[in-house]
Amino acid sequence: MLFKKLVSVSALATLAIGQDLHLRCCQQLVVASDPTALTILNMLGIVLQDYNVLVGISCAPVTVIGGGGDPTCPPGTTLVACSDVSHDGIPIGCYPVN
Repeated sequence: MLFKKLVSVSALATLAIGQDLHLRCCQQLVVASDPTALTILNMLGIVLQDYNVLVGISCAPVTVIGGGGDPTCPPGTTLVACSDVSHDGIPIGCYPVN
């Protein structure tokens, strides 16, 4: 079981590096057209081409315990991979990571 988990984490890290994805721990993951996301995006002056992408709300970078360990998120947050974190720390183009 530990080996399987290690392989999954290793594959995730390879995927994230290969596609320039960024791992985050987010309290919410919503579509950009969600009222909460729209409010934040509008306040920051962020205009998207596609408002169907997922956006992370209240996110923090992932903490990895030890070298090459499992990514861990605090309770109440979800591990997500995002393609764009260049908009004032608002992760865009995200999806949950199991």
